[in-house]
Amino acid sequence: MAKIKRGLYILLFLLLIALPVVVYPYLGEKVDKENFEKRALAQRPEFTLDNYTSFPEEFEAYFNDSLPFRNRLIGLNTKIDLSLGVSPLEHVLIGSDGFLFYHPNGSDGDPIGDYMGATSYTEQEIKLIAHRLLRAQYDLEREGRAFAALIAPNKETIYAEKYLPGVQKVNDVSRADKVYAYLKEKTDLNIVYPKDDLNAVMAAHPDWYTYYKTDTHWNSIGAYVGTSLVMEKLGLPINDIDSVRVIEKERAPGDLVYMLGMTESFPNDADYNIVDVPAAIKQDKSFGDGENMVRYTNSEGNGKTLLVVRDSFAVFMMPYFNMHFSECYYIHKSAYHPGMIQEYDPDCVVFETVERYLGDAMNFYAK
Repeated sequence: MAKIKRGLYILLFLLLIALPVVVYPYLGEKVDKENFEKRALAQRPEFTLDNYTSFPEEFEAYFNDSLPFRNRLIGLNTKIDLSLGVSPLEHVLIGSDGFLFYHPNGSDGDPIGDYMGATSYTEQEIKLIAHRLLRAQYDLEREGRAFAALIAPNKETIYAEKYLPGVQKVNDVSRADKVYAYLKEKTDLNIVYPKDDLNAVMAAHPDWYTYYKTDTHWNSIGAYVGTSLVMEKLGLPINDIDSVRVIEKERAPGDLVYMLGMTESFPNDADYNIVDVPAAIKQDKSFGDGENMVRYTNSEGNGKTLLVVRDSFAVFMMPYFNMHFSECYYIHKSAYHPGMIQEYDPDCVVFETVERYLGDAMNFYAK
């Protein structure tokens, strides 16, 4: 009898292992298979004489990335880990009050290292950042164009001290602080680094957030603050955040929740409506790819053209730039080349980078 019971347990165990593989061909199309990770999933390798030694490792990586019901299983594992106060992914840190933080540890910048003051630029690198941005400003101003550079603070810079207390600073001055101080003291660059401005807004409005709890990016309030400061540097001032209508709303959980595979069970994030987008604003569907290269027009704009060389943080600024300019080009840094300045003939040019990508400024040219 004992042998039969053991055999049944073994059979049940094998059936549980095999069940996902058996039913997946029939149910696979009805479950979520989207890739929420910031990496390419492993592809099925072909066995050849050249890869026979690495084939087992490559196939294992493919099998792990193609596991039936993978997102569901990741979500279940994440729920268990979060209930224990543990993050299942080393690049997503669990903070207090529902905050999540990005920790790629150098593979996609190092926002935690930036917050801790553990990252640094050499003096030569700081001078090169200053040279590239200042040279761009001089070249553009000689052509009659206005220029401004924006360093969008990492979310960790603004919120880690309060919501991630287990991470301790080793230096109170970050590398972005050093670059900004150098640019302010040694140059006449039109530079915006709104760390203090965002902290001031939060102090004046304790019930507001300037970044999403579950996303790496700033929200509508943070983006509006950044936009208003840039517009001031361009000589086109707009109302500050205290002079516009701010209405609270919710939005779906952000990119950090996607990484955790918990999009269906994580609570919505806080967001805000700041201004109503005029119907006069239209996206030019015929321009670019709609992602790395985007163009908007506004028939009620100020008659000027804007070009923004950007990363993803500028996406949240687009509605506010679009409201004022007649034509806006948003070009991701990976798609930008200096010839676009002459091709699109903007009146104003903005170079935007999030703090963790600030080193990209070393490769920025306007001509």
